[in-house]
Amino acid sequence: MNQNDKNNFNEAEKEEMMDSQEKQTSAPGAEETADPGTENTSATPMEGAVEKTESKRPKKKKTRFAKLHSRAFKRGGLSILLVCLFIAGVVVINLISNVLVEKIPALSIDMTGTAMNELSQDTIDFITTLDKDVEIMVLATESDYVAANQYFLQANSLLKQYHNYNNRITIQYIDLAANPTFTGNYPDETLAAGDYIVQCGDNYRLLTTEDLFNMTYDQTTYSQIVESSNVEPSVTTAILNVTSEDQTKVAFINGFGDYDAEAYKKLLENNNYEVVETSLLTDEIDSEAPIAVLFTPTVDLDSTSIQKLSDYLSNGGNYGKTLIYVAAQSRTETPLLDSFLEEWGMALGDGYLAETDAQYLPVSNNPYLSIFDFANDDFTAGLKNASIPLVGAYSKPVTILDEANVTPLFTTSENSGLIPFDADENFDFEGAIDGKYNAGAISTHKGDGADSSVIAIGSAAMFNSQFLSSSTFNNAEYFINMANIQSGNEEEGITIAPKDISLQELGIMSAQAMTIGTVFMVVIPVIVLILGIVLWLRRRNR
Repeated sequence: MNQNDKNNFNEAEKEEMMDSQEKQTSAPGAEETADPGTENTSATPMEGAVEKTESKRPKKKKTRFAKLHSRAFKRGGLSILLVCLFIAGVVVINLISNVLVEKIPALSIDMTGTAMNELSQDTIDFITTLDKDVEIMVLATESDYVAANQYFLQANSLLKQYHNYNNRITIQYIDLAANPTFTGNYPDETLAAGDYIVQCGDNYRLLTTEDLFNMTYDQTTYSQIVESSNVEPSVTTAILNVTSEDQTKVAFINGFGDYDAEAYKKLLENNNYEVVETSLLTDEIDSEAPIAVLFTPTVDLDSTSIQKLSDYLSNGGNYGKTLIYVAAQSRTETPLLDSFLEEWGMALGDGYLAETDAQYLPVSNNPYLSIFDFANDDFTAGLKNASIPLVGAYSKPVTILDEANVTPLFTTSENSGLIPFDADENFDFEGAIDGKYNAGAISTHKGDGADSSVIAIGSAAMFNSQFLSSSTFNNAEYFINMANIQSGNEEEGITIAPKDISLQELGIMSAQAMTIGTVFMVVIPVIVLILGIVLWLRRRNR
């Protein structure tokens, strides 16, 4: 071997040794076998091979632990950490929002179409100015009460809002089974689970389940079913009653009508009026009542009863009284009552008003069910929204005989007519259309210091529970505003109409459910995915 070949061999051997050392250094676990701070430059190829072999053995023993230090594990751990932080953030935000809503009711968002889970502005305005301590006692444990059904859950939510708006209103839950002596505090009452007692000092009012909810009887299950809620008007009225110094009386004249006036009476009571029953056959109309109601008389009044009506309105020459006369839906023969009405410049027509204008028909195939226009602003000034109309059915026309003292209150459209009571399917409706009719009017006789009035209303159906509880029409607010003005309570009275939630779910509507589902099932996952991709790309490009 010549000198050049020998040199080449030595160079190759050196390169092989250097490659072996580099491989040892880069191998996993090499740091653990090397002496810290020592540079191994003199190892022979055999020694390098031995060290390389030895370095592989601890690697096999520590494979499962070495994964903890891998880049993939670190990335996965970071992702899990981010997910955990996101979930924790959602939980914390939810807890904070719940606390804030409890403390600040205005922050809550009611997603029902008619704000069924929120107190009305009328109630809020009333209770926020209340300066007396009021206690609302629910005769059940809270857990049992909210678990009863969705309506009770909604009622419980409303009760908490009373306290949140005014901490002088407190809510207590009393288990009658665990407190058998509690009933002794109210010996004149029959208490049942689920009832409310609203109390201020010695004044209290018992609200039964029937007062709080509109119930129907299910013949298939032989049980009472909650159809709609009346919690807010009932509770607010009870608070108003137990904290008020006195109530305004409304005298209902009994013994002549056959139409159910309970919804009208309930509406008055819910707005701090005391309904007193009067029989003209035996009693005089209560002189303390500024309003008397003659509701749907189907028989004629005798002369004595007619005189009592006149005496009540004249009030010994002081006037200041109002008679609300609601016509019976059926055909009646009442000559003495008709004469009384004529003295006040009005008369009831012989037939029903029929409407042909589609804009005035809530139900297109029923011309007897129609919307009325306000004829003036006598009783509309206090309405929250005077553009919401009145609705009535089978209305008799109110003819004005004395235009000097009588003014219309609400009217039909120009495309209406008077249909005889005995009209059949062959009657020419189109031929009967002859213009606008009055469905209500007011006659006023002026006294020295005050006026007395007779209000004639042609439709008894305007006072049924369906129309009085509907937010689609203005019936409830209009007739309460009428009572407030005629009794002089327009400055003090509040209007609380029942909330109709029939055929409504207290939960979210389909459109709202779709929106919420989209947010939680699409939007949030997409956001998390995008964040994950961004983080992955950033780490990959490092």
